[in-house]
Amino acid sequence: LFYYFFGPFYHYGYQQDFFIRKTFNEFWMESCLCNSWKMDEEKILIMKKDILNRTDIELLIDDFYKRVLEDELLGSIFTETVKINWETHLPLMCDFWENTLFFTGKYKGNPMNLHQHLNRVYPLDSVHFDRWVQLFTASVNQYFKGANARLAKKKAKSLAAIIETMVLKHKPGTLQR
Repeated sequence: LFYYFFGPFYHYGYQQDFFIRKTFNEFWMESCLCNSWKMDEEKILIMKKDILNRTDIELLIDDFYKRVLEDELLGSIFTETVKINWETHLPLMCDFWENTLFFTGKYKGNPMNLHQHLNRVYPLDSVHFDRWVQLFTASVNQYFKGANARLAKKKAKSLAAIIETMVLKHKPGTLQR
């Protein structure tokens, strides 16, 4: 009777004189690997969920900045022009996004002033802001889906437009490319 109701979720196997119970996820992954479904060995199957806490934000921010550093357009700004102290910058960005999504009050800073200063050191244009949004959106889409994920992408797009407008003194997207 147990197997009749829970059979699809549990699989019992005999191995070295012990009965081994496999969870649904283990059984499903084994089925994927044994069947004709093709899985890229370098990719890890990730069940996307919504952004729910600080840990999720840390994953998002870490992935985002890895993309930024690898990007031809934005990477050199962080490695050559500004020379970011990552030990302080990453937690600060996590505070910012945690506050943006969950209103924690942890972030104490002024992103407008920082970007205005950056623009004086390294002239920015609309292409930089567009790429920033593309990379951030890609990071969100890589790991998350749901209401907070959509909100994070919406806030990133709005934030980029506001900073672009204030820093470059024009409407977003109107600068000659």
